Amino acid sequence: MSERIAPYPVRMPDDLRSELEGVAKRNKRSLNAEIVARLEQTLGRTSEPDDLSTDIPDWGRELHRRLDQIEKLIKSRQA
Repeated sequence: MSERIAPYPVRMPDDLRSELEGVAKRNKRSLNAEIVARLEQTLGRTSEPDDLSTDIPDWGRELHRRLDQIEKLIKSRQA
């Protein structure tokens, strides 16, 4: 017998959705599967270990993006 799963629309900021889509793609999952996996992990319903290694590239890209923003801001104030 299959379990019926009711759709549940989720409102979230565009940047969060984009980030989740990127992580889902790297994990070879749909956006929905990524969200469900993360919720199950948060609620302790899965034995999957936290794999922070998949998030490290995201942190690096975000750090690089923010450093670029800071550098541009500094240059604009020096001009």
